[in-house]
Amino acid sequence: MLANAPTNEPMGITGDWKPRFRVTAALVIAHDQQGRLRHCYRDSLLGWLSDEQAAHFVTHNLVERIEESPDVPTMPAAETVANCVVALDNLGIRVAAGDPTARQALRDAGHRFANDVVAAAVKQRKASKPDLDEEFDEITM
Repeated sequence: MLANAPTNEPMGITGDWKPRFRVTAALVIAHDQQGRLRHCYRDSLLGWLSDEQAAHFVTHNLVERIEESPDVPTMPAAETVANCVVALDNLGIRVAAGDPTARQALRDAGHRFANDVVAAAVKQRKASKPDLDEEFDEITM
């Protein structure tokens, strides 16, 4: 399990979102729009910071602003990614499975998720869940 893998944090934004900050420090703990604390690791993309947090984090070189431009990709809604993670879990897809395996399994089961959503879900699963199949040997009697 990757305890400090970079993630994409909408920080309380619902729906699709654009990243506004990139974490440059090893760890930043920031409040999201609902006031919950989020652990954001190096290279994580953040969709929102309060004006106070943004000023403090930028001044101390903990995050860098991402300037608005057409080149900045829109990130999929957190709810959509969460639904894809649940679908992959319910289908019994191994955590170590990559995007192509996940996309095929979802398609075969009748689910429809955009490629960027599947990629985000696969990345989230790998960062947050151990692949138990690789950690334990099967013992047969």
